[in-house]
Amino acid sequence: AGVRIASIVTPQRAARHVARQFFTTQRAGAERRRFAAEPPKMATVQLPDGAAVSYTWGDTAHEPTVLLVHGWNGWAQQLEPFVEPLRALGYAVLAFDHIAHGASIGTQATLPIMVRSVQAMLQRVRQPAGVIAHSLGAAAVASVMVADPRAVPAAVLIAPPTDPRPFLRWVARGLGAPDALLDDVQREAEVTTGVPLAALVADVAFARRIATPLLVVHDMNDAEVPIANGRVYAQAPNARMLATDGLGHHRILRDLHVIDASVRFIAEHHTPADLNVAPLALMPVSVSPGREHRDMLTDVGAMA
Repeated sequence: AGVRIASIVTPQRAARHVARQFFTTQRAGAERRRFAAEPPKMATVQLPDGAAVSYTWGDTAHEPTVLLVHGWNGWAQQLEPFVEPLRALGYAVLAFDHIAHGASIGTQATLPIMVRSVQAMLQRVRQPAGVIAHSLGAAAVASVMVADPRAVPAAVLIAPPTDPRPFLRWVARGLGAPDALLDDVQREAEVTTGVPLAALVADVAFARRIATPLLVVHDMNDAEVPIANGRVYAQAPNARMLATDGLGHHRILRDLHVIDASVRFIAEHHTPADLNVAPLALMPVSVSPGREHRDMLTDVGAMA
């Protein structure tokens, strides 16, 4: 009600408030952020937009390294299930909490901030073997790969969104903003991001500029980021798509099929010298016992 009234009395101030809320993150508690298995080496790293906390397993100075990137309102530990399988294949693993997420400083973040953070973290890696990223973190990784096709040998994008504008409208309406205020909210949001939101949209033309081998993983019933978003990234020339059923937006990060397919995809394109990893088969995989779940892996890029 407050935003609705303010939109009539002081519309610019109301729009600015809504935009500020859109970029303000919500952190998980310390207990949820705690790693359950092998404890990582923690460090504070200086990124372009502030200090962030990083987490390292293995020797990133001498071992090929996989970067794990969480999404909006997420934290590094969400991708912990990928660590042990990657370490078993001889990779070092590097993760971090984005600015204004997890244990890192700040209260607000934007997609451009996340892009700059991913770029800076990759620059710290001597032997990049790949990236596994979730949600808005995956969108940030996609932007990095468009800017630098040689940034990583391969990437797994899990539930990547394509367009921030529907999420902005959803947040604005949830705060009580009337439709008449939405254009003003977007203009205020663009002041914060420093670029038009339309410039942050990943369409098919954008996807086709990603030359890096991609595995796009998306659940058919993802209520937060519909699978239509993932299908856009799957139009990249070297993309495969793994469509799951019954995992949603977050459980997909803990699914054994998804973890195995992601790790094998990275290994297929950057295998440590002493290992022989079989290529990822383009075929359906078995149904997990006791759960409605099916995976369909297709070479979407080749079909486009």
